[in-house]
Amino acid sequence: MNLAEIPFDMSVTLDNVLRERANDRGSMSQGVGYIKEQLDKETEPLKKAHILSLLGIYSRIMMELVESEEVLEEAISIYKENNKKSHGLGAKLRLGVTYTWKKEFGKGDNIFLTAIGKLKNTEEPALLKHLDFAYLHYGKSQFEQEHYEIALDNFVQSYELKIQKGDLQALETLQQCIDFTKAKMAEANEETA
Repeated sequence: MNLAEIPFDMSVTLDNVLRERANDRGSMSQGVGYIKEQLDKETEPLKKAHILSLLGIYSRIMMELVESEEVLEEAISIYKENNKKSHGLGAKLRLGVTYTWKKEFGKGDNIFLTAIGKLKNTEEPALLKHLDFAYLHYGKSQFEQEHYEIALDNFVQSYELKIQKGDLQALETLQQCIDFTKAKMAEANEETA
């Protein structure tokens, strides 16, 4: 199952704290229901883990944070049992995002920083592809904690990696993160002046 197979609007925009928000909450809610139906039908473990990961993302966006955490932990477990390191890391990073949204910054930041530390030293392309995501979401966590300079540094790292990967589609979102962060930094400087 991939996103294109979901017959509902699952599109998002960023809000002023850099969190994804559903463009159409009603449609996304129906989409989450659809994902759950597909999950109930799936018997193959790796396909089930993929669907659980999708459910974790969209449950988080719908602010069902406990559900997001639970299904992502289940996905991570399945990927680990099947020795799928890259997929497991992707699910673990998504869990870090859920922790950030739950304001459990220590847990989320630990996931992001551990991943960044390991990924900066890996030669495995399947794992390395997650480094820009780890920088992006560590930056978002720092943004929520009002550590704007750290956030900006991580957004720039992610931006540069996206360019290297040729992932130009994601640059608009990253530029938005950079611009929001610079604006917050300017506000903070004005307040202290």
